[in-house]
Amino acid sequence: MQPQPLPAWLEQAFLWLNYPVARYWLLAWLGLAGAAGLAVSAGATGSPRWWQRPWVFAVAVILALAACRWPTWFIQDELNPDESFLLAGAITLRHYPVHWKAVDTMTAGPLDAYALTGASLLGLPLNFFGARVLTLLLQAGALLATRAALRRLVAEPVARLGVLGPLVFWGLTSHHDFIHYSSELVSLLLLALAGWLLAAGLAIDASHPRPSAGRLFLTGFFLGLVPFAKLQGVPPAAALGLIGLVALFRHRRQTGLAPCGWFLAGALAAPGLAIALIAAAGQAGEAWHAYILNNLWYVKTAPASAGPLARLLELVNFVPAFRAFWWGSLGCVLVLSGPAWRRAAPAQRALLGAGWILLGAATIAVLGPGRLLPHYLEFLVLPLGFLLAIHLQAAAPRLAAGPFSSAQGVFLPALFLALAVAPQVVSRLRNHHIYAGQFAHFRYEHPPSQAAYYIRQQARPGDTLAMWGWRPQLYVETGLPQGTREAQTERQLSLDPVVQAYYLGRYLRDLREQAPAWFVDAVGPASLGYQNRSQHGHETLPELARYIAGHYEFQIEIEHQRIYRRRPGTSP
Repeated sequence: MQPQPLPAWLEQAFLWLNYPVARYWLLAWLGLAGAAGLAVSAGATGSPRWWQRPWVFAVAVILALAACRWPTWFIQDELNPDESFLLAGAITLRHYPVHWKAVDTMTAGPLDAYALTGASLLGLPLNFFGARVLTLLLQAGALLATRAALRRLVAEPVARLGVLGPLVFWGLTSHHDFIHYSSELVSLLLLALAGWLLAAGLAIDASHPRPSAGRLFLTGFFLGLVPFAKLQGVPPAAALGLIGLVALFRHRRQTGLAPCGWFLAGALAAPGLAIALIAAAGQAGEAWHAYILNNLWYVKTAPASAGPLARLLELVNFVPAFRAFWWGSLGCVLVLSGPAWRRAAPAQRALLGAGWILLGAATIAVLGPGRLLPHYLEFLVLPLGFLLAIHLQAAAPRLAAGPFSSAQGVFLPALFLALAVAPQVVSRLRNHHIYAGQFAHFRYEHPPSQAAYYIRQQARPGDTLAMWGWRPQLYVETGLPQGTREAQTERQLSLDPVVQAYYLGRYLRDLREQAPAWFVDAVGPASLGYQNRSQHGHETLPELARYIAGHYEFQIEIEHQRIYRRRPGTSP
């Protein structure tokens, strides 16, 4: 895989920032300090007018994330297997746009792959560089949508503080599960946008005596899209939807029930439209088996483990950066909870309760699959920042006048920085950042896959590739679309005979109908999880072995990957 092309001046700038590594850290710390300065000083008396503008803070958030994360964009290797898997699906959808007919993203929803495909139509390349830039944009979008939601509920200074902790976490972490393109990111943006529109739609005052029907419809619509990004996101989406319905119902004497109707109409329109499109494409059965039932099977086959609390503690403590963010932010919430509850008006108490419900629903989403995967923790990042912001507002209503306008305005921002931000900075200083100062190594010295190079040299326009085993990175390296619906064959190698029979039969049908030009058996050291050919090679399944032997010619074995090419003139 060739390095992402860059203008010469930009390449030289990155090289200059890369080494000595102090230059990288200076830029990163300045970016975070700028965003923190805009957050802490929001509303301060005497600050320049432009300093308070929302777009200035939005630009600062994006620049701070970019200043911290840019070295990871140029790593020419997957940071997580899911990254290659979703990219493979996006590459395929660019040529064959019907999900579940051309692509099956397994437990990830179709929107995760379509987001990458859509970004490619706007100019982002379908490679690791493009995926990681999109990761940053999705996280930044979710942060800014959360700030916009908070701005409707709390004072502007508090709204900015609410997203500062998550910003510092996403900026400083170097753990791969929080910086790669994961299947949680589209859900996070949809949830944040729905929260913003709900808060805006509920804004009722003398000038707006009725909630905005359009905003409420879009709120429901975005919530209704969440299951098609990741079923795991349903608990927080359901919680946010229930909170919205309760809030609208409480205003029924003033506004009537029409706002509830608009909200529900949006929530039904999204899945209704999606189901209609799936049915029109003739993929309803595949969607049911490959998405709904497969997600249930995924939960059912989770390994036995400890209770929910023990699993949550193990997960939040696994990554040092998340541990510092979680315990620091949660500790600040607990310190503020007493004064916040005592000083809160009834409406604020309801908001505090809603914040805890959202965090609880996000926790259910994290623990629901029964697996200890750190990228599930993405669901907790923004709810915790939101919860902290509403506790800050309730405990210190004078913060609305600015951070330095009273004793509260000095003490509580200082408490926030000491508990929610400082532990993250200390954690970053104590733990090695494996990507800082490594731009040149990852860009120039990371050897390209020889298997991918061989296929690229031989491939013709219109060729597709079928994979056996688990190495979807080959699709990213070659740029070839999938010749079967899956980019890896976990379910075809399942020990569950019912699951294996269904997906192996479908795999063989895809081979016959799509006739991919290339077949690669990646079982071996390069394959994730399937390394023993005597147990998992394609020859262990007689019908598949006969088909490959009759329709493909062995070309070469490179890096323990056996490469086959379709025999000319063979019929399906």
